[in-house]
Amino acid sequence: MSASKMNRRIRKKLYLGEFAIMGFEFSCSIDEMDETKVNDFFSELLSFLESNDMLFSGGGTKDNFGGYITSQLRYGSLTTADSETLKTWLSSNTGVTDIQLEDLSDAIYGNNEA
Repeated sequence: MSASKMNRRIRKKLYLGEFAIMGFEFSCSIDEMDETKVNDFFSELLSFLESNDMLFSGGGTKDNFGGYITSQLRYGSLTTADSETLKTWLSSNTGVTDIQLEDLSDAIYGNNEA
């Protein structure tokens, strides 16, 4: 059954249609930082995300760090503008290289239908 044929209550419970939660994946390299700068970077990253109502799930190494970003709000979705905001912020940090951002995708079901 397609989402358009379900009633609003069911779409909301299943996070479908207008209730779909969109987010995006990102990755970068932070290998040009010493340990103190890496710790500062993570603190600043989390503060930045929190101030923009975003949540982060991920990890990695200094060579390949990344994760999935989604909204902090219950039925909130991110936009391409949010993706660009993160890219701009990452680019402004000395030592962050190889920044890659994926297209928006459904945070619950994983498809790329933004």
